[in-house]
Amino acid sequence: MIQMRKHLCRLQSETILLTVAPMRIEVEKGPETERVELLNQKSKVMNQPCPGSKGLKILLLTNHFKVSVAAKIPDFYHYNVSILHDNGKLVGSSNLRRKVIAQAHETYKSELAEKSFAYDGFKNLYTVGCLPRNNLDFVVVLNAISLKRVSGGANLSGKESPCENDQKRHRLMSSAKTFKIQMSFVATISTQQITNTTSEQGPEKHEGLKVLDTILRQHAAKQEYLVLRQSYFSNDSKNFMDLGGGVFGCRGFSSRFQDLQGGLFLNFDVTTTTIVQPGPVINFLISHQNVSDPFKVDWLQAKRTLKNLRIKVAHNNREWRITGLSEKSCKQEKFWCKLDGGSNQVALLQQKEMTVYDYFTKVLGISLTYSADLPCIDAGKPCRPTYFPVEVKNFVFFVFSLYFQVN
Repeated sequence: MIQMRKHLCRLQSETILLTVAPMRIEVEKGPETERVELLNQKSKVMNQPCPGSKGLKILLLTNHFKVSVAAKIPDFYHYNVSILHDNGKLVGSSNLRRKVIAQAHETYKSELAEKSFAYDGFKNLYTVGCLPRNNLDFVVVLNAISLKRVSGGANLSGKESPCENDQKRHRLMSSAKTFKIQMSFVATISTQQITNTTSEQGPEKHEGLKVLDTILRQHAAKQEYLVLRQSYFSNDSKNFMDLGGGVFGCRGFSSRFQDLQGGLFLNFDVTTTTIVQPGPVINFLISHQNVSDPFKVDWLQAKRTLKNLRIKVAHNNREWRITGLSEKSCKQEKFWCKLDGGSNQVALLQQKEMTVYDYFTKVLGISLTYSADLPCIDAGKPCRPTYFPVEVKNFVFFVFSLYFQVN
């Protein structure tokens, strides 16, 4: 009996041991865990295989160019940039952000230790050598219209009095916009890591190549190339090809730095983009709609086609963005125009209601052939339209074509 009890106790103890044995627990992966694992996988770059040893060696002409650094240069410093309007909202336009950064570099050159910038148009700014502080705040003021773009306006005599010049300067100052720039240090990027051919590829080397691409893109923009990411297009007419319908193809090239087995290389590839036919707006509309003269243009379709395209006014060389068309014709659309009351310095500006056609022909002295019975181009705001005859506007080079969106 005692032995049976001992045996039963031994079985119960074994049963208990089996019951409390450790179990394998499966932990569910959340979105954050999967994202971290995906980033770790991307950071692991495969080792490059050894070059082949069999076969015949030949010289092959490629579009990769060897890059070497003549002398040791300081490290790159990466800064995060935020550009805000005066009301605290982020600036959305990349072109405006570039202008603000350029103005900040010119205004605060001494505070920035005269360092050159390489700015990608978004949040990344790079310098050669560090800035005086890790966190910097600037206030930049930009004029909405530069002094050189202020034209004669509505002066019947064709001359501007000193009083009118002062008034225009006052309006220019009142139209100035204020921006706030916040810069914070992110990381240091070693230039030696970029040019070192023996080092393995990694996040730091990838960031270094990104800096070089940004420098190349900014240099192309200063040379007045059209820059689209890593692609560049020149305004040379030799690069244009007529695709029909008022749309032109423009040949260009794309470039980027690459870290290959032989070291650092610059890769060049050819590329093509589409642009609107350069020249007068009315010529584009005639070609786009395949009509014989301006009076056969479908203006309802033209309104959809022209919206948001950039144009340049011939008489004052200013650029505008088309927002729509006028409801009335050029000889019927009226607005209130400010006219100089005399040559006296204290003469007050008088307002007179006149048509767009009369203003351009009589006040500005521009000859218009067929615009009188055609709609005006609206390049203003909904609450404050700005009208121009279609004859006085040309397309800015390298405006993207909306050809495939309006058919």
